[in-house]
Amino acid sequence: FRGGVPATDCAATGRPGTTLRAEQPQPVDTGPSSTPGGASSPGAAAAAPPSVAAAPAVAFDARPASERVAIYRQCGAQSYRRSDFSGAAGFYRKALDLSPPDEERAQLLSNLAACSLGATPPDGAAALLHAAAAIALAPSHFKARVRAARSLTLLG
Repeated sequence: FRGGVPATDCAATGRPGTTLRAEQPQPVDTGPSSTPGGASSPGAAAAAPPSVAAAPAVAFDARPASERVAIYRQCGAQSYRRSDFSGAAGFYRKALDLSPPDEERAQLLSNLAACSLGATPPDGAAALLHAAAAIALAPSHFKARVRAARSLTLLG
């Protein structure tokens, strides 16, 4: 897990029939498991059973909505960091389609505003709409207010 969300392949996230595997802890190698004579030592670590070594595949649509929102948000953030603003916006929209709670919704709308501002050319009108919607849900959301101000500056 990274940030409480299972690591995912963002390129495959949300495709029909997609299955994702959650990361499982791997057994720790404690060194040689035998004595100089070749016999196993009593405290040697045994190999992990297959059920621990290979996590079961879980259909993406079968996961709880809150987990899917978190995965989409994580994938959107990864896309945003790569300056793939349209890809990030797509992930944030998918998360919004799952009807998250207001605080999460405000964050996603603010992130959409950031994507609109980062696009080439920047879309100040879309950014302002997203930022205003985020502020309506969470009036104290600082980043949404900054993005609304940047949008207004951009629009003149």
